[in-house]
Amino acid sequence: GAFVGAALVFAYDHDAIKAYEKAANIFRGDPSGNSTFSIFATFPAPYFNGSWFRPLLDQICGIVFLVLLFLAAVEQGADVVTMLEQATAAARTGMEAMTPMRSTKGRASYLGERSIGHQDPGATSCYLIIQAVADVVRDGSVST
Repeated sequence: GAFVGAALVFAYDHDAIKAYEKAANIFRGDPSGNSTFSIFATFPAPYFNGSWFRPLLDQICGIVFLVLLFLAAVEQGADVVTMLEQATAAARTGMEAMTPMRSTKGRASYLGERSIGHQDPGATSCYLIIQAVADVVRDGSVST
């Protein structure tokens, strides 16, 4: 399942990946290259040609793949509440681990060293979303 998901994402984003590699002078097989660097970022990248539709479609496809993986896990007998509680714990750990790090991507990267010690907004929003979903599935409402 993971291989098929990765293949579908690569097929969808192939043109974006090639455009990035060309713009950044990255050659596949170069050990110092980083050919997938920020390909899946949601900022308006030049390879989207100023369009809002492709980034939106990119996010929708990602969500659909996640939902399909979730449904496959449930079909295999996974306990949904336990899965979501584990995902919430992992997201919180990741969010907290980001605070002492220096931002090197996105708008926070403009702050350089001053970004150290500040909670990452992307990691925080992911944690809050996962926590809200877990709360609703477990209790039927969102905790405050």
